[in-house]
Amino acid sequence: MELNTPLVAGQTSTVTVTTRDSNSDPISLNGYIFTYEVQISGGKTYKVNNVDYTIADHTNIGGTGDPTTAPKLSPTVNGITTFDIVMPTTLDLTDNIQIQVEIADATTDIGSQIKYK
Repeated sequence: MELNTPLVAGQTSTVTVTTRDSNSDPISLNGYIFTYEVQISGGKTYKVNNVDYTIADHTNIGGTGDPTTAPKLSPTVNGITTFDIVMPTTLDLTDNIQIQVEIADATTDIGSQIKYK
């Protein structure tokens, strides 16, 4: 899993997930679907101003994004899945966001968390 640029206020970053077999060759399997879990916490900005974090074209407003309701992400024929994270332009110094990509069963993490702060 790769993040093309660090998460920065007012910017868009792209996450790329590549499925690989035991030989590290990219694969695409029917039903091999990803999702993500998001936790937003910290200062007053996201609570008071209802700051929007957009992940995979889905808006998450302060709190926890449940992976069972998050968009499902399918790999392309070459095994690659990409999605964007759009950071709000207004952030408190204490605002935090953690995003964990998971297999669609929402129990198997893929890579490390993506974090702002």
